[in-house]
Amino acid sequence: GFIIDAAKNLQPALTSTLQQGLASMPMGAKMIPTNMAGSNEKTAKLFSALQNADVTTIVDRLKEIFVQVMPEMQGMIIPQIEKMRQVIESTFQSTLNTGYTHMFTAAAIIMGIGLVATFFLNKKGSPASTEA
Repeated sequence: GFIIDAAKNLQPALTSTLQQGLASMPMGAKMIPTNMAGSNEKTAKLFSALQNADVTTIVDRLKEIFVQVMPEMQGMIIPQIEKMRQVIESTFQSTLNTGYTHMFTAAAIIMGIGLVATFFLNKKGSPASTEA
Protein backbone atom coordinates (compact mmCIF):
# COMPACT_ATOMS: atom_id res chain seq x y z
CA GLY A 1 0.00 0.00 0.00
CA PHE A 2 2.63 2.56 1.02
CA ILE A 3 4.96 1.82 -1.89
CA ILE A 4 2.05 1.90 -4.34
CA ASP A 5 1.00 5.24 -2.87
CA ALA A 6 4.55 6.56 -3.33
CA ALA A 7 4.52 5.34 -6.94
CA LYS A 8 1.29 7.28 -7.51
CA ASN A 9 3.06 10.39 -6.21
CA LEU A 10 6.01 9.80 -8.52
CA GLN A 11 4.41 11.13 -11.71
CA PRO A 12 3.32 14.48 -10.19
CA ALA A 13 6.73 14.88 -8.53
CA LEU A 14 8.60 14.18 -11.79
CA THR A 15 6.22 16.44 -13.72
CA SER A 16 6.89 19.30 -11.33
CA THR A 17 10.65 18.72 -11.49
CA LEU A 18 10.62 18.63 -15.29
CA GLN A 19 8.47 21.77 -15.52
CA GLN A 20 10.87 23.65 -13.24
CA GLY A 21 13.94 22.39 -15.06
CA LEU A 22 12.61 23.08 -18.53
CA ALA A 23 11.23 26.52 -17.61
CA SER A 24 14.48 28.13 -18.81
CA MET A 25 13.82 26.90 -22.35
CA PRO A 26 11.48 28.80 -24.66
CA MET A 27 8.06 27.24 -24.02
CA GLY A 28 9.87 24.62 -21.94
CA ALA A 29 7.49 24.27 -19.02
CA LYS A 30 4.52 24.24 -21.40
CA MET A 31 5.93 21.15 -23.14
CA ILE A 32 5.25 19.10 -20.01
CA PRO A 33 1.51 18.70 -19.44
CA THR A 34 0.26 18.69 -15.87
CA ASN A 35 -0.86 15.09 -16.28
CA MET A 36 1.92 13.51 -18.33
CA ALA A 37 -0.07 10.35 -19.04
CA GLY A 38 -3.00 12.44 -20.26
CA SER A 39 -5.94 10.83 -21.98
CA ASN A 40 -3.95 9.70 -25.00
CA GLU A 41 -3.62 5.91 -24.76
CA LYS A 42 -0.29 5.85 -26.63
CA THR A 43 1.21 8.46 -24.31
CA ALA A 44 -0.15 6.62 -21.28
CA LYS A 45 1.58 3.42 -22.46
CA LEU A 46 4.85 5.29 -22.92
CA PHE A 47 4.75 6.72 -19.44
CA SER A 48 3.82 3.35 -17.97
CA ALA A 49 7.39 2.34 -18.92
CA LEU A 50 8.49 4.42 -15.94
CA GLN A 51 6.92 1.83 -13.65
CA ASN A 52 9.90 -0.47 -14.25
CA ALA A 53 12.50 2.28 -13.90
CA ASP A 54 14.88 2.58 -10.99
CA VAL A 55 17.07 5.45 -9.87
CA THR A 56 19.81 4.48 -12.33
CA THR A 57 17.52 4.23 -15.37
CA ILE A 58 14.86 6.90 -14.77
CA VAL A 59 16.58 9.63 -16.79
CA ASP A 60 17.28 7.34 -19.74
CA ARG A 61 13.65 6.16 -19.73
CA LEU A 62 12.44 9.77 -19.64
CA LYS A 63 14.66 10.64 -22.60
CA GLU A 64 13.30 7.66 -24.56
CA ILE A 65 9.75 8.81 -23.85
CA PHE A 66 10.41 12.37 -24.94
CA VAL A 67 12.08 11.17 -28.15
CA GLN A 68 8.92 9.18 -28.96
CA VAL A 69 6.45 11.86 -27.87
CA MET A 70 8.26 14.91 -29.29
CA PRO A 71 10.82 13.75 -31.86
CA GLU A 72 11.11 17.24 -33.38
CA MET A 73 12.21 18.67 -30.02
CA GLN A 74 14.76 16.02 -29.06
CA GLY A 75 17.75 18.22 -29.95
CA MET A 76 16.64 20.79 -27.39
CA ILE A 77 14.96 18.73 -24.70
CA ILE A 78 17.29 15.71 -24.36
CA PRO A 79 20.38 17.77 -23.39
CA GLN A 80 18.26 19.72 -20.91
CA ILE A 81 16.97 16.51 -19.31
CA GLU A 82 20.53 15.21 -19.13
CA LYS A 83 21.56 18.41 -17.30
CA MET A 84 18.75 17.69 -14.83
CA ARG A 85 19.87 14.07 -14.25
CA GLN A 86 20.87 14.57 -10.62
CA VAL A 87 17.69 16.46 -9.73
CA ILE A 88 15.45 13.90 -11.47
CA GLU A 89 17.21 10.98 -9.77
CA SER A 90 16.96 12.73 -6.42
CA THR A 91 13.23 13.40 -6.91
CA PHE A 92 12.66 9.79 -7.91
CA GLN A 93 14.58 8.39 -4.94
CA SER A 94 13.12 10.75 -2.34
CA THR A 95 9.55 10.02 -3.51
CA LEU A 96 10.09 6.28 -3.16
CA ASN A 97 11.93 6.75 0.14
CA THR A 98 8.83 8.45 1.51
CA GLY A 99 6.81 5.31 0.75
CA TYR A 100 9.40 3.08 2.42
CA THR A 101 9.52 5.38 5.45
CA HIS A 102 5.75 5.17 5.86
CA MET A 103 5.84 1.38 5.43
CA PHE A 104 8.57 0.87 8.04
CA THR A 105 6.91 3.31 10.46
CA ALA A 106 3.64 1.40 10.19
CA ALA A 107 5.48 -1.91 10.71
CA ALA A 108 7.23 -0.51 13.80
CA ILE A 109 3.93 0.71 15.26
CA ILE A 110 2.29 -2.68 14.65
CA MET A 111 5.28 -4.44 16.20
CA GLY A 112 5.11 -2.14 19.24
CA ILE A 113 1.41 -2.85 19.70
CA GLY A 114 2.14 -6.57 19.45
CA LEU A 115 4.92 -6.31 22.01
CA VAL A 116 2.70 -4.43 24.47
CA ALA A 117 -0.08 -6.97 23.90
CA THR A 118 2.26 -9.83 24.80
CA PHE A 119 2.89 -8.25 28.21
CA PHE A 120 -0.82 -8.48 28.97
CA LEU A 121 -1.23 -12.13 28.04
CA ASN A 122 -2.04 -14.38 30.99
CA LYS A 123 0.39 -17.11 31.68
CA LYS A 124 -1.16 -20.55 31.15
CA GLY A 125 0.73 -22.23 33.92
CA SER A 126 3.77 -21.65 35.96
CA PRO A 127 7.24 -22.75 34.94
CA ALA A 128 8.56 -26.00 36.36
CA SER A 129 10.48 -25.65 39.59
CA THR A 130 14.19 -26.33 39.38
CA GLU A 131 14.56 -26.93 43.10
CA ALA A 132 15.59 -30.44 44.14
